[in-house]
Amino acid sequence: MDKRLSTILIIDDEPSIVKINTIRFQSKGFLVESELDGKSGLEKAKIIIPDIILLDVMLPELDGLSVCKSLKLDSKTAHIPIILLSARQPEESVGESIYLTKPYCFDELYEHVKEVLRLSDR
Repeated sequence: MDKRLSTILIIDDEPSIVKINTIRFQSKGFLVESELDGKSGLEKAKIIIPDIILLDVMLPELDGLSVCKSLKLDSKTAHIPIILLSARQPEESVGESIYLTKPYCFDELYEHVKEVLRLSDR
């Protein structure tokens, strides 16, 4: 098992969702960073290069799909797996990203995170 803890970046404009998911993922042994808007989340992702990003689609400043596209176009961040979270179904293709509709079960989200990290050897 990798000795380094995996880092999750949560980008969501709902502070309660960020707080709950931060606590839950920290209890599972992850390092968790977060931002409450798309622009700040994009900037943080480029600085910390997380192992995985949990990205809300509906965000202030810059929506989640725009954040996703920007990350995939940058060679430093293109490899980062992204799980998109939204209350609505996607209106456009989200590429290889996993898409979960809110409300989602944390256990389902956690299983997706583990599987994505396993497949990406992170």
